[in-house]
Amino acid sequence: MKNAYRIAAICMLIMVVLAGYNFISDMRDPRTLSPERVVIEPPPQVESDAISQKLSLSNPIKRVIKDNRFLSSTVEPSYLNEDMTVFAYELIEGTTASSYIGMIKHHENIVKTIYTAPEHRSISTLVGVKDELYWVEREPLPDGEIHWEIKSLQLAANKVLLVESGSVSGGYEPPSLSTDGERITWIKRNIHRHETVSSVIVYEPLLREIKWIAEVSLKEIAADEEGRHMIMQRPVSDGILVLESVHQRTGDSGEDTIYQVVHYPYDRTKTTRVLHEGAGVIDFTADDNWFVWSEPGRIYAVDRKTLVIKQRYEADDSRLTLDSLFLCGDQLYFRYSVYQIRAMNLLNGTIQAHSPHRSITSKLFQGEGYLGFSIMDATQSVGEAAIYMMKIIEH
Repeated sequence: MKNAYRIAAICMLIMVVLAGYNFISDMRDPRTLSPERVVIEPPPQVESDAISQKLSLSNPIKRVIKDNRFLSSTVEPSYLNEDMTVFAYELIEGTTASSYIGMIKHHENIVKTIYTAPEHRSISTLVGVKDELYWVEREPLPDGEIHWEIKSLQLAANKVLLVESGSVSGGYEPPSLSTDGERITWIKRNIHRHETVSSVIVYEPLLREIKWIAEVSLKEIAADEEGRHMIMQRPVSDGILVLESVHQRTGDSGEDTIYQVVHYPYDRTKTTRVLHEGAGVIDFTADDNWFVWSEPGRIYAVDRKTLVIKQRYEADDSRLTLDSLFLCGDQLYFRYSVYQIRAMNLLNGTIQAHSPHRSITSKLFQGEGYLGFSIMDATQSVGEAAIYMMKIIEH
């Protein structure tokens, strides 16, 4: 695989994982920026009866947690319900880093370690579905490969299970888990000499069943590449959205690469559909009515049936990362760089802040009937984190 493509793939994955820490080095303090512009393309707005608003969120409930472990580790919760919030964290002693999963019982307000990764392993992309946690453990091997395992922890039984395992090489990263609150999804890569096969996988927790949804392949031919490669994925109610790179040979001139967001239905008898084509995609999501994606400094919302743009949000600084997209009825919640959680009304384009400006705001994460995020102040190392919970209300 060509080095240029490997670097591009790694950079894309790093951008997704860090989610907002890129584009920051040259940015101004967002508190000094002028208000953002919301550009509404024709038609100027969606009629209020065109899209039914079935969900809404309550005002955030704030809980402040203080623990000495937070002095050297950021807190980015990954799962919550009425009783608890769960997150992964890492502690470094000398040159050794250890990975843990911590739990905060809301009535106790005390951090407890519920899982410790084996030596030389790190935890990534922790998610939860119905009181069971899922995460990826990775371990670098001497030959350059990375061994990975997807594990689960049943909170009630305190039982750890192995879901799947594998290894990657050639500059690729282990799978990254996503969830819509009902199922777990990831991309698995298999490398066969000059061909890389990417498969998008869905795991049904209640059935404990792994299902293959789709696969594409990328072949290295002489100095060029031809085929498709899956970069990142997001599950939605009727399928999986996948960001792919499409490589086409163009004769003597080399190759062209385009990027597409493709919808793969869970029902494999149904037709796949390209929802967007273009470079620079950072994040994306969809429901029955909307398809939304973000690029540096911009968010686009389109009617999912017609793919006509209904709203376009522009940040004042085009380098800002807008990510962690979550649709709730006709409201789109997102993270404004790493500084704030905001919501855009998709019917009229108005913007509302749902958190104060702070130096470190985590991604939005989904739990059992809740949406949450955390805030830490990097300018004051006091081992304190504020966790916010917003209840998802069905109408």
